[in-house]
Amino acid sequence: QFGFNHSTGYSMIGYLCAYMRYYYPEEFIAAYLNNANNEDDIRYSTELAKIKGIKIHPIKFRHSGAEYTVDKANHCLYKGCSSVKFLNADVSEQLYAMRDQKFDSFIDLLAVFPGNSRQREILIRLGYFEEFGGSLKLLRIAETFDKYYGKKVIKKDKTNLPIEFLQKYCVSETEKQMKFDETSMCNLLSELCNNIQDGDIPLQTRLQNELEYLGYISYTDASRPNSAAVMDVNCKYTPKITLYKFYDGSTITVKYKKKSYEQKPLNVGNIVNFSTETKPGWKKDEQGQWQVDYSKTDIWMTRCVIESYN
Repeated sequence: QFGFNHSTGYSMIGYLCAYMRYYYPEEFIAAYLNNANNEDDIRYSTELAKIKGIKIHPIKFRHSGAEYTVDKANHCLYKGCSSVKFLNADVSEQLYAMRDQKFDSFIDLLAVFPGNSRQREILIRLGYFEEFGGSLKLLRIAETFDKYYGKKVIKKDKTNLPIEFLQKYCVSETEKQMKFDETSMCNLLSELCNNIQDGDIPLQTRLQNELEYLGYISYTDASRPNSAAVMDVNCKYTPKITLYKFYDGSTITVKYKKKSYEQKPLNVGNIVNFSTETKPGWKKDEQGQWQVDYSKTDIWMTRCVIESYN
């Protein structure tokens, strides 16, 4: 008879996990994240990725599927799209299946986008399609696409486009309207979109979008080492400010002098440029007097300027 020895079985599983973690860290961490049961699992996986030097990138076209995907060549992972609010695994996988397709413009991608307009707008706002331009530009291209793509007739009294511009592309014209075929309308649409200036939505709006549709902030910018978003303000005692740092996506809690806070109050959602200093902590002695405690340290915010990035 062959029975299952639980201790041997668990030892084998532990050995296999250790083997995978050592020799296939990207795949191991991706699998762990895809099967995370709680915040502790996510925290463990994220810390392990840092130890292994594995970068975890936000969702991105050509790289993100429904779940975490592995980019072995570049020693990194990409977050999955199915957890994005209003998105689903089916649309996420259809987009991932398009990763090797060539698109000469964002219009070409919009013409075959597998989801609905709300899903498309959310992904644009989250920077998913950044290879095609800034998010504000892409939102305007999508709006223009919806208005004109596939259109056969434009009535002269219902458009704000110059008549001379429409005449440049129409295949026929009457007193009241212009007619287009598929090719002429695509050419018109292409010129309209090419004239849209590049640009992004304001950073504060981007962060709000991430909190709404992802449930967390994923935005990072290595060129902003001293910039952060205020995530929480606790003024019960000495003000404590929780900051999300744009440089590396980490979160820190700093103390802020009460007088400085009263002169310059901070609110959740503020974007700040700041500096910090590490100082020894304090504790009460046996007589109830406050004394410097060199066994612990606190991080204090020594400079804080509220910014408004576009």
